[in-house]
Amino acid sequence: MRITLANTRTNLPKYATISRKFQYAIEHRTFSSIELNSDELDYFTQIFVGYRRKCLATLKYWPILATYRRDVFDEYEDLNDIHLNNQHFTDAVLGLFNVLSSWEMEETKTIEEEGIIIRSRSIQLYLLEPRSPTDSGCFYRRRTDPRTSLGKHRFEHSFLQLLDPEVLPDLTRILHFSAYVYRFRRIEPRSLVMITACMIGLKSIDWRLSDEEKVLLPTVQNNRFAFARALPYLSTETLTSFRLYYEREVPIDHEHEPPSVLLPSFPSIDHLSLALHTLSLAQNLTEFTLSGPFVVSSVLFWPAAASAAAAMPFWPNMQKVVVEFSPIAPDGSWYFLREELRGAALAKQVERMEAATEREVLLHQTPADDSYNALLHREHVGAYPAREFRSVPDPAAMPALMLALVRAAARMPRLRRLHVDVAPRLPFAFGVRYVGPGEAYDPSWDLGNTRAVHRRAVMPRDDVGLPRLYWTVGRWRPEEEVLRLWRERPRGREEDAVLLVRFYAEREATAAERVDLGPEVVGEWVEF
Repeated sequence: MRITLANTRTNLPKYATISRKFQYAIEHRTFSSIELNSDELDYFTQIFVGYRRKCLATLKYWPILATYRRDVFDEYEDLNDIHLNNQHFTDAVLGLFNVLSSWEMEETKTIEEEGIIIRSRSIQLYLLEPRSPTDSGCFYRRRTDPRTSLGKHRFEHSFLQLLDPEVLPDLTRILHFSAYVYRFRRIEPRSLVMITACMIGLKSIDWRLSDEEKVLLPTVQNNRFAFARALPYLSTETLTSFRLYYEREVPIDHEHEPPSVLLPSFPSIDHLSLALHTLSLAQNLTEFTLSGPFVVSSVLFWPAAASAAAAMPFWPNMQKVVVEFSPIAPDGSWYFLREELRGAALAKQVERMEAATEREVLLHQTPADDSYNALLHREHVGAYPAREFRSVPDPAAMPALMLALVRAAARMPRLRRLHVDVAPRLPFAFGVRYVGPGEAYDPSWDLGNTRAVHRRAVMPRDDVGLPRLYWTVGRWRPEEEVLRLWRERPRGREEDAVLLVRFYAEREATAAERVDLGPEVVGEWVEF
């Protein structure tokens, strides 16, 4: 167990000798932030007694998993390993919940010691990535050929599960919950939802999960479906902020054909986007964020059933929406097509792709006979070779996404900020940003997120009192209906305010701009 002290670079304050008179005041701060491993729960319960339980405000918790032998470092986890780790993970979560539940059974909300009134604090709980004491050796030991060794990939097909979610007690002191479990030791999304569902009265949720299973496709499809089925169990009456980072890597080989992540029995239904849409309608929700990038479809914003007036969704308190979406749709199709290049631009792209193919052939001349071949694995998931050419929105897919977005925005009367962008790791920029009246915003803040948009754009001096809509979409333009709906969108008190619409465009720099800015091509925001 580690006590976290703010604004200090030494551990000495933890060992300071103080009088009983000042003990309560100092410990109220000392015991406010704790880092804890699950195998330290017994010691934790011994230390946190009496008024100290009411002092706790921040708890960072690491579930500790089973150890394993060195001779299996380069083998995938088998069913026995997975079941054993599931049991350790379940025991770790249940142990913590039982401890916190026993605290809440105390009737008094305040305690007075030496004239100091100590009130129970709300708790911000961080569930951090589970780990085994053996992991460090598996991750970092020296290897004769790192391309063919498993290392961290030993856990690539494993998702930790909560075995008995129904035995978890309800907790009321946890108002803010964060879970960062997306790198090596990943947690099944459904299990995380069931853990969160036991926190009654939550105000904010911040999940960082992985959708990165790339080989065993049924695992991806089943995880997403189970995730969607579990979301309605969340208690959302008091929820004001929801953030989900659901990581799924975007292929850099744009010739790669990604598989569908939808269930084969429902090939046209995106259950997860539908479930998240329902969650976003929570009465008191003010912030809704999806990133990763998130594999999204238009039903996230506007389901087909919402076309009927009686079923039209409404977000009464939504103020901020941020969606970083993948260029790949849930059914495996791309939102972007190849740009038609000519002349020097076409020759440059062909040269780059031929060079990537030559490297691919060269590396294949020395194949390795091992259980894990990094190069072949990367090729299988589209992470090699680098052939990036998709930059033009598909006219059969993108208009529907943008139309669903503006329909949703029109039903958010308190909206102050909306950012919807394609994954920033792509070689092109595509996104739309709405900024409400009175909101300070400089579009240049976001230009550095992609390699395609120049950082030194000529920025406008827009009136912050106006609602503003910024499009970074290259030469593409949204349909007239989309722009019309944006202009007609109700704006509450600013009903008479005219929506300012700007598109980012690149042009040849003037002589003066070349002196001031440097590049031959500069960007500017053009009013539409």
